[in-house]
Amino acid sequence: MSMSLQLTGALLVLASFVPGRWALRPAGRRWLSFLGASLLAIDAVAREQWGIVLLAGAWVLYSLWGLVAWARGRPVGGQEPA
Repeated sequence: MSMSLQLTGALLVLASFVPGRWALRPAGRRWLSFLGASLLAIDAVAREQWGIVLLAGAWVLYSLWGLVAWARGRPVGGQEPA
């Protein structure tokens, strides 16, 4: 179960960076990044892997900041809200 959770989380984060034809709107990318990092952080806490908790937790907060800014209609990183 844990391996599938890790792989799902990692694939969601990576999918948020796919360029070109499969690219998502900024809000979709932020959601994928947030959900994937959250899965990785939850699994890392359960396994007491504190370095991964720090990394994934920081990514969760970064993604959440982008989602909140998007929800408020503010551009993030030079991008217009979608």
